[in-house]
This record gives sequence, C-alpha cells and structure tokens, in this order.
Amino acid sequence: MDADGFVRKRRARGVPPKERANECVEGFVDFAFENPLHGKFKDLPSLMGMLFCYPGRVRRLDTSYCNFGFQYQKPTVIITSLTGLRLPPPCPKHPCAAVRAGLPHAARVAECDDATKNALPPALVDALVEAWLRKHADAQTGAEAYLLIDVFAGFGSVHGRVRERWPQVCVYANDLVDRGQQAVLDMGANSPFGPASLLALALLKHSHADPDALRAHAGGAVGWANAHKIAVLFHISTPCETYSTQALAVHREAGTCTAVSRAAHRADAMNDALVAWLERAVLSPD
Repeated sequence: MDADGFVRKRRARGVPPKERANECVEGFVDFAFENPLHGKFKDLPSLMGMLFCYPGRVRRLDTSYCNFGFQYQKPTVIITSLTGLRLPPPCPKHPCAAVRAGLPHAARVAECDDATKNALPPALVDALVEAWLRKHADAQTGAEAYLLIDVFAGFGSVHGRVRERWPQVCVYANDLVDRGQQAVLDMGANSPFGPASLLALALLKHSHADPDALRAHAGGAVGWANAHKIAVLFHISTPCETYSTQALAVHREAGTCTAVSRAAHRADAMNDALVAWLERAVLSPD
C-alpha cells in the first residue's frame, strides 16, 4: 500500500500501470459490486486500488434508488467492469420524480422491512443487464450464452428480476441463508469456496460442462467460460452491515473504513479476497 492508500499490483518493469492494465484481451466475465454510497465499502484500499490500476476496465458509478421508481432515496455505489453502463447521478443532484414535483420522498429505507430494504429496483437491474448484453452482443465475436451469478442473493430481487424480464439469461444464486436458491456457500476469506466455485457449479448446471474438462482447463472455470463464449456477470451486493453509516460507530474508526470489530475484519477480508480473485481471474488472467 502506498502513501495514498492504494494497493498496487506487481507489474512488468518499465510498463506504466494504465498501459499494463489494458494490455490483456477482455474475456466474457464481468462483475458489478453494489453497496450504499455513504457507507465505507467504496473506500476499501483493495477496491480503490482496482479502480486505480484498471482505469479503462473498471469504473465507479453513483446513483440512487428513487431514480429507478422506488419511494425511498437510498444512494448507492456500483463498481463494475461494465464500462458502458450509464446511470443517473444520485438524487437530489439528479432529482427524482418526487423531488421534481416538490414533494419529499414518500418513504425512508430505515422504516422498510428487510426484504424491501435489501431489494434492488427492477429498473436498476434492467440497466445492469442491458449494459452487459450490449457489451457482448457482437454478431461475430460476441457471446453465445449468458449466465448471471447472484453472489449474495439476499431476498432474490436481482435474480428474480432477471428470470422475469430476461429469460434468455441463465441464473445461479447463492447466499449464506437458505431461501431456496441454488447454492448456500460461504464466501468468507477462510472458506474453501469462492466465485470460482459458484461459476463451476453454474456451468455444470446450465451448460452441461464436463466436470473433468472443467477441472483440467488451464484457465479454470473462467477459461472454460471464455473458450465457450459464455458471458458471465457476477452481481455482488456484498453485505453492508459493517460498512453502513448506522454501523460505523461500532465497526470502524471514526470517519474511516479502518476495521475495529471482528465482524468488520471478516467483512474486509472477504471483500479483499473477492477483489483479488477478480483481478487475477478476470482483469489480468495472463
């Protein structure tokens, strides 16, 4: 980590980070992290480092749920490899329909039940999926199949919307709490499972991949998906309990993202591991 708080990757000597970060040919695997904008998730050094090292491959977008038809505002941040994604800035900088009409937001997210509080607006899910499909739509070199992996499925708003609106997209959902989704795997840093596990299981289920061929592929599950032109989107609404503004007094040093609680250290380790895997497997597979 340097003096500015960035985690720098090891790079070829004499090659500027920006040029090196954009050298490798992009594959068919993408990701989108999502978390509350005013929390501290976006300030994790690993995430800041990824944005710094891959400026042409990863971008940050800030928006708010009320701009997608929800009654409460809920500013949110998305950090994604979908560089063609366009979202309106958060309200009130980009006022939603209620604010334009001179009205207050009709609800507050803190007053909602857990399922509502943790749901993504369908229109926001649509915007993500549309950007993803556009990215891989080339008739000659584009994807031949689409697979969305909902890493932290929660109450199912993301994969539920995709199944409803985008039937051509295969879905594989995971969460630590069993709500009937396909997988119940722990994504923690010390878990034997991770994104590669979810991808392998999803490919076995939806693409009828040969387990031996999948295991033997030099690029692992990501390499197998790329070779078979299967576009994969990891949607990662990582748990925000230790990052949200309500939790900072307990879990973080005042005004910083520095973890002080055991739960915060575990959350940071998990997210650092997710970022490291995405950098290794998706952004710089060479």
